[in-house]
Amino acid sequence: MLGFPTAPENYGSTQDVDAIPPTKNLETISSDEKFWDASDGANQDLKPEGLYMTHLF
Repeated sequence: MLGFPTAPENYGSTQDVDAIPPTKNLETISSDEKFWDASDGANQDLKPEGLYMTHLF
C-alpha cells in the first residue's frame, strides 16, 4: 500500500460505494432534498451487505 509496506492486507480494500452524477445536473441534484433522502434510503438498503455510499463526485 502506498508508502506502508507493513500495513495489514485488509487496509487496502473498502466496502464503500462511490457515485459520479453528471456535472450538468450537479446543482439541481445537490439542492434537491429528495436526492438526499434517496441517498439515505440507499444506505439503509446497502447496510445489511456491509456497504455504505460515502462519495459523490
